[in-house]
Amino acid sequence: MPYEQAMHHSDPDIRSRLTVAHLPAMPQILLKLIEHCQADKAGMAELADLIAKDAAMVARIIGIANSSAYHRSGRLFGLEQSLIALGTDMVKMLLISESVRQIFSNFSRPNGTDLRAFWKHSLMAAIAARMIAVKIGYMQTEEAYLAGLLHDAGRLALLATVPGEYTANFFVPDDDDLCITEQRTLQITHAEAGAWLIERWNLDSFLADSVLYHHEPQGRPESAHPLIRIVAVAHLLANPSQDDPILETAGTLCGLTADELTAIRNHAIEEVWKTAEYLGIELDDTDNSPTPAMPTSTPVSATDTAKERLTEQVHSMMLASEAGRSFTGQ
Repeated sequence: MPYEQAMHHSDPDIRSRLTVAHLPAMPQILLKLIEHCQADKAGMAELADLIAKDAAMVARIIGIANSSAYHRSGRLFGLEQSLIALGTDMVKMLLISESVRQIFSNFSRPNGTDLRAFWKHSLMAAIAARMIAVKIGYMQTEEAYLAGLLHDAGRLALLATVPGEYTANFFVPDDDDLCITEQRTLQITHAEAGAWLIERWNLDSFLADSVLYHHEPQGRPESAHPLIRIVAVAHLLANPSQDDPILETAGTLCGLTADELTAIRNHAIEEVWKTAEYLGIELDDTDNSPTPAMPTSTPVSATDTAKERLTEQVHSMMLASEAGRSFTGQ
């Protein structure tokens, strides 16, 4: 069902409230980047011209290039040296990620809603989508990365538009049960809302369709545009509840085996933390993250365990509070 039909069948009140809501526009730098990438013109010179017009982006790029991960000499890099050090592909992903962070930060969020789990899921889907695109030879890898980042933007749109009705749903896993609940309570799913939002940006792309169909039953998008299939599989990889049989079935959409998808997921988990660190984003560490090895030598008493759990709970509440204030400030 195209996004226009999906919106036609949704609650007229929700549709009208989405229409008049002050939802964020796509940053001009991202529109220009997509335009250049689609025209195969996004070389280093074009990227430098784009970045130079955005002081915040310049500071971000220079800061990452001068971090310990990239910088080994004592002399600080300027913009030109930073772009060379990071490379074209990395600069493109940072431009996209920073631009989307601006979009996410401009959504209205009740009580400074904690976005850590949302960011983690979105980054996982973006990195997985780009890796799948490379694997199957889909040339618009930046478009795949952007689609992964934005595939759940409809959740933020609904949270901003109908916070009273949607806040509780924002914190549940992004699965088919969520869509059923959204359809029952709002007569619109976050996939439909996200596709509507992206369509307002007038992109000459299958981006809106990839967002609309990322929850479609696995057999239905088999003949769809590659971007739609890539995002559908990337969404499953970003969902920690999906097991190997589901991945094996999903892999047929992109001609990948369960083992290949598992390898993509494992690599994406590692890359998520690096990307978030570069962007200064704090992530939720309660799912998807590698499990640390447990010590086996000294036994722990029940009292000590209880104290540790209480300490962890207090620490988690502090992190959530800090994250809320941080995103509100941004």
